[in-house]
Amino acid sequence: MTDEETYKGALQRARNAKQSLPEGVHYWVGLEGGVQNFDPTGELLSFGWAVVLSSRSERIGTHLAIQPTQCNANRERKNSHLHFTPRNSNPSEERG
Repeated sequence: MTDEETYKGALQRARNAKQSLPEGVHYWVGLEGGVQNFDPTGELLSFGWAVVLSSRSERIGTHLAIQPTQCNANRERKNSHLHFTPRNSNPSEERG
């Protein structure tokens, strides 16, 4: 996925959240990750985009592109996309 495709994915996720969440919510967030080949070296880089929507504005952000480990890079070349496994954001509710 390119930066543009990844941004569009994050934007769509934020829009979907805005449509599906109850009234009274002030912000909706969309996150999307991607990988692409870095032309000068041919190495894969992983990156992510975030879109935050409010009733009045849209804000975007991205994180530094990094090389995945060799094992993950091989898997990503094969699958051509990242898989996201959600985790409970409340550590007190996590089980060891």
